[in-house]
Amino acid sequence: MSGIQVSGTISGGAIERNQISDIKHTSTTGWGSNGLFLAATSTASNLTVANNFVFDVASYGYNSGATQSDNGYGIMVNAGGGYKIYFNSVLMATNQPNGGIPAAINIASGVAAGSLDLRNNIFANTQTTGTRYVIYSGPGHRLLGHRL
Repeated sequence: MSGIQVSGTISGGAIERNQISDIKHTSTTGWGSNGLFLAATSTASNLTVANNFVFDVASYGYNSGATQSDNGYGIMVNAGGGYKIYFNSVLMATNQPNGGIPAAINIASGVAAGSLDLRNNIFANTQTTGTRYVIYSGPGHRLLGHRL
């Protein structure tokens, strides 16, 4: 379940100035919840995600995984690349019933290394249960030096 989801062939575009909230799928048979879900098939999508406010995102919680179907994520960057993620505010404050591994932003291993421009965002996770992250990044990604 996602507030805004883009996937497949993406060639330019923008997701801007949205307030995304109250995205919850907390059933024990449920899947993950994402405020924004990005999954382009290209590593050069040229998609700008800017000036969005994402909050109150939660799922049931899964302690053994961090894929898009496991937990609540403010922004889930699942595949592809060429994303420009600027000036967003993400607040993860709603606890998941089972804790799990939630994050304000999750950058999956399917995202092409070096194809994410992440600048001037505010990410916060004030949840009190589970193994919670502000930024959860899959293997092969280096965020050092970025102005988050």
